[in-house]
Amino acid sequence: KTYIGIDVSKSKLNAHILGDKSHNYTFNNTEKDIKTFSKTLNKDSIIGVESTSNYHLLCEEYFVKQGFEFRIINPIQIGA
Repeated sequence: KTYIGIDVSKSKLNAHILGDKSHNYTFNNTEKDIKTFSKTLNKDSIIGVESTSNYHLLCEEYFVKQGFEFRIINPIQIGA
């Protein structure tokens, strides 16, 4: 499995992919950019995002529809 953590803000997403070689990506919080980013991922990836008001909803909707395992993380649990 590949693990991806995404830091969500109103206009940007910062993704960190853990694995043999870690990678960082920054892209706009738009469906178009989320779709482009998702093409770099394997379907067995597990994606986690911090619950940030409603800014994570577009990301969640897209990845869930595409069949990715998706987790919403309470910011209190990660000390944000």
